[in-house]
Parts: sequence; C-alpha cells; structure tokens
Amino acid sequence: AEDGIRDPLWSRGLGDVYKRQSGKSTFLKIIIGQLEQDDGEVIMPKGYKIGYLDQHIKFTHKTVVDEVCSVLSGDREYEIWKGESILTGLGFSDDDMSKDPQGFSGGNQVKINLAKLLLEEPDMLLLDEPTNYLDIHSIKWLRNFLNDWRGELMLVTHDRSFMNNVISHTLNIHRGEFKKTAGTTEKVLDKIVAEEEIYNKTVENEAKKREKTEAWINRFKSKASMATRAQSKIKMLEKTEKKEKLSAIINLDFRFNYESYNSKENLINSSKLEFYYDEEKPLIKKLSFSIKSNDKICIIGKNGKGKSTLLKLITGDLDPVSYTHLRAHETREDLGWRLVGGKKKGGGGGGGGG
Repeated sequence: AEDGIRDPLWSRGLGDVYKRQSGKSTFLKIIIGQLEQDDGEVIMPKGYKIGYLDQHIKFTHKTVVDEVCSVLSGDREYEIWKGESILTGLGFSDDDMSKDPQGFSGGNQVKINLAKLLLEEPDMLLLDEPTNYLDIHSIKWLRNFLNDWRGELMLVTHDRSFMNNVISHTLNIHRGEFKKTAGTTEKVLDKIVAEEEIYNKTVENEAKKREKTEAWINRFKSKASMATRAQSKIKMLEKTEKKEKLSAIINLDFRFNYESYNSKENLINSSKLEFYYDEEKPLIKKLSFSIKSNDKICIIGKNGKGKSTLLKLITGDLDPVSYTHLRAHETREDLGWRLVGGKKKGGGGGGGGG
C-alpha cells in the first residue's frame, strides 16, 4: 500500500471484502506492522494510532471494569463511566463488571478485549470479525457505536448486513488484486460481475478477429503479391497480447445431510422443559414448543440465556432437569430419541450456559 491513512483510500469506514486464502490476514498484519511488505510503503502521520482487536487474551486486573478501564491514563482517568457504558452495550451486567475476567468464556473474554479497544479511542479502529461473539442486541449497539465513530475504521467481517450499515467504502480483494470503491458491498459485487462479463465478451471477440487474421495469412502468405501485407499482419499478431477468458472462481460448496420427513406428526414436541446449571438461576423454565416439517426457526437472545443449551437439549447432548414430554419423532432406527415424563435430581450436568 502506497497511500497514507488520511488519503481518500481509507476514508471514514472501509469494509474488506474477500474470500478465504485471499491475503486478508497478511494485509492486516502489514498495516499494523506485524509483517513487512516486499515492496512499496505504508505511510501514516506521526503519532497516528491504530487500534487492533487482539484475539490473544492477557488480563492483569481482578475485575472486568478495572481491566477495561486500565487503558485510561492521564486526563482520561476519570472516564470510567465510558468503560461501563461500553460494557453494558456489549451485554455485561453490573454484576458481571465486578467479576474476575478470567472466569468468563472465551467469547466473553474477546468481548472484554473489544471493550478495551473501543474505550482506548485510537485514531483508527481495525476490527477483524468483531461480531463473532456478539448477540443480536450487542451487534445493534456496536453498529450504532461505529456509525457515531469519528475516526477511521477498517472492518473485516462475514456479516455483510452489519458491514453495509457502517462503511463508506469497500476494499475488494479479487483475483489477487486490491481495489477500493465508494459504496457498500452490493454495488461492488454487481460491478465485478458486469466488468467480468464485458471482459470475457471482449476476449471472445478478439479471439474471433485473431482467427480471421490467421486464416487470411495462411491463405495469402505464399503469394508474392501479398507477402508484404501478410508479414505486416504476422508482426501485428505477435505484438498483440493474447488474452485468456477469466477462469471460474470456485466457491464454498456444501450440503446438509438429512432424512426426508413426510409425516404429519410434529418432528419435535416439548412440554414444560426445564434446565439449569445453578438451581438458583434456572436457564430454561417450563418451555413448551413444537417443530413441524419445513419449519425454519431462529433462536435469538442475549449471551448466556440458553440458546446453545436448548440446541443441546434438542439433540440429546444434554438431559433436561425436568420435563413433562420431550420427544423427537423417529425417522430411522438409529436416529431419534425420546424422553417422556421425569425429573432429574441436582443440576443439569457440566458446561456453561449457551
């Protein structure tokens, strides 16, 4: 990269569109100085500070709020309220803020690092997959936070909707080339398709012209009266670059393994399902639901409210503490499970709430 941070290349918010193995991580490491480029320069103003979301966890304070506010110094040491506000936005309760950060899940520990970065207020935020561990409420909060962000921003994420809501420009990594374009990813991807269609059509037309020229040369090169013109056309072809059509890009391809289900019965029925890790804090309480064929269900909620736990209960990886009826219709002998009536004593098994 030969352009400075304040140059229009960066603008206010830049989204990075890429495929895996396209050089995204290498590019980010060059920007933050972890790798040295083979050629060119990375130029930025003196004292310009880039804030990078580090996935490496290293905490040195006993409470979450103290850990986050450890980035405050000098004139900002009284801005603890900002740290608390950021933590609240990312889904931490007042009780959570007084807990040891080492006791949280890996995902929540990354969120603590994110809170530290946002509170630090660098000149530029460089965020690599910032929404990975955020619930729907925290994602909405972060989107609003970044829309109000007055500095520069570089964002890498698979969440295209989130990206399109916060960026002003897109840096597209395509076929080994980097190209910055104003606007969101939809415009960029549509433009790529249109440009490549035009390119391939041009290659086809040029190939047809070359074939006609070669046919003319083969027909007249042996005639003395046409030899000079034939040699001129041969030299012209030699100087003209022979372009190749763009190869198809292999996209991620996968499919789900599943059994056809044509019964009129519900696939899953649940009645008064209960589960807890701590009896004083029930995670799932008297939950009743059914799942029918072709249902497509989204489970939403804050982190730690039982989303992953519910899926494990449905698949049978966890046993309910209490239930009146929980059954999956058996579509094949080695598939399906059933629990009909019962109550377990004590907690619901190891692991943390999802």
